[in-house]
Amino acid sequence: MELELFFFIILAFFFLSYILWSRFSRVFKINCVNPTPSIERYDRVNYVPAKFISIFGGHFGSSFGIGPLVGSFFLVKFGLVPFLMWVVLGSAVLGAFYDFAVLLFLVRNEQGSVFKIAENYLGKFSRYILFPLLLLNIFFLSLIILKFFTGVVDGNGFLISALIFVQVFVLLLSFISRFIYISQGIMFLLSALGGAISVFIAYKFPLYLKFDELTWGFILILYVFILAFLPVSLNFQPKGYLNSALFILIFVLLFSGIFRSGEKSFDSAPLFVKENLFFLPLLFIGVSCGALSGFHSIFSFVSAKQISSECHISKVGLGSSILEGLFLSTFALFILKLIPESLDKKFISEISKNFSFIFPFFDKLFLFVVLNFLLSSFESMVRGLKFISEDFFSYDSQPSRFDFRVHIFLLLFLLISLAFSLWWQDLEDAWYFAGLSGLTVSLGFSIMLFQWFLKEFRNVFLLLFSFSVILFLLFISSWGTIVLGAKYFYGYGISFLVIPSFVAIFLIYSVSKLFLGLVYERFRKGD
Repeated sequence: MELELFFFIILAFFFLSYILWSRFSRVFKINCVNPTPSIERYDRVNYVPAKFISIFGGHFGSSFGIGPLVGSFFLVKFGLVPFLMWVVLGSAVLGAFYDFAVLLFLVRNEQGSVFKIAENYLGKFSRYILFPLLLLNIFFLSLIILKFFTGVVDGNGFLISALIFVQVFVLLLSFISRFIYISQGIMFLLSALGGAISVFIAYKFPLYLKFDELTWGFILILYVFILAFLPVSLNFQPKGYLNSALFILIFVLLFSGIFRSGEKSFDSAPLFVKENLFFLPLLFIGVSCGALSGFHSIFSFVSAKQISSECHISKVGLGSSILEGLFLSTFALFILKLIPESLDKKFISEISKNFSFIFPFFDKLFLFVVLNFLLSSFESMVRGLKFISEDFFSYDSQPSRFDFRVHIFLLLFLLISLAFSLWWQDLEDAWYFAGLSGLTVSLGFSIMLFQWFLKEFRNVFLLLFSFSVILFLLFISSWGTIVLGAKYFYGYGISFLVIPSFVAIFLIYSVSKLFLGLVYERFRKGD
């Protein structure tokens, strides 16, 4: 089968998935006039209503930063058939539903603290489990982003100039929009124009800077630390318009690659890699299509505080997950023959070389778009870390506008992540640990969603589907724990089976007891 025909089949499947989930979303009784937290708790800093293009770009840019790029690496490890089956089904079925449901859940259950929500659905001590898991997920993702950023940007004059100029333009546009009303359509066009001007200036006047890995990492940490405490209307929301424009650009690059590349069939890619079948759970952990990504829950914390209408939730939640899956499958088809066999800090630079075959400048343009998404992901991640830290440290009181503990904790966390990024060399291992911790976070959120559905909606298909998602996540997390344990404990005697098996059994027992107990309580009380 030719790649172009297969691409249209995948495109049709994703489009059909979006239509079906959009229709099913009526079960949730979406009401466009319901007040959202951004309106009810408006504070000009974190709770600020965003227009659709802005929030879509912010949410979409956060999910595109790292997952789809690293996900393509697993095509080589497991083969084309299991990879594409999981990407398409995982994104179009599980991921789309999970992204939409979590975003709606956070908007409608906004009680000022995600841990208070967790306490209502998972029990009194759930915050002491959820908080470390979120920290672990953010820690490993921060480590990987720091590695990728320092591996790409050093000495690349075009990228450095383009990123600086586009950031200046975003801040300038934000400043102007505070005094002059600009519609979202005009903001989108101005952002696209600003991005194009930034690329042109960077191409003509590259700024060559060479630092060591520590210096670049410290610059990036300082950058996202400052942005995390700025009002979202100053940088995050204006950058959402730019991300929406870059989203169109990157798909144009990919479609050009599919239809202009010399590769016409799947002959260059293995269909199955039989020797890795025992490690198949690592495919579900590594290619985190929404339903297995704790990071999607983290940046949903940020988006939920800016949603201005419930009508935007289906477009943002469903659309971003489905487009992420479409991007990953299209991207994998394009770079089918030239996917690097190792995951290191030069991985993004290596895969960008595929675009130079389309047009000599396209590889630089691709890197510019990817790094913008990478920075958006890191900003969302650190801003989400700030929110959950504020919730955790001020659990029994009202969060203050300036909590010194949160500032110190956030800075120390980022510095520790930087220190580990300098020492840690195996990014594949870091990605597995990030995926497994994120999968466990998703399992917790899936249980909360089931309890919420049981209480509020009681739709049979909804309950059966969400219950099957819990079983799937529980199965994969247990199997993945054993597989990773066997991989990293092998050679240490009987422990290579006992330790991961014990962890998996304990996970199954704890989740089953919690889940069944909560379901029993709901029915007993007649809620």
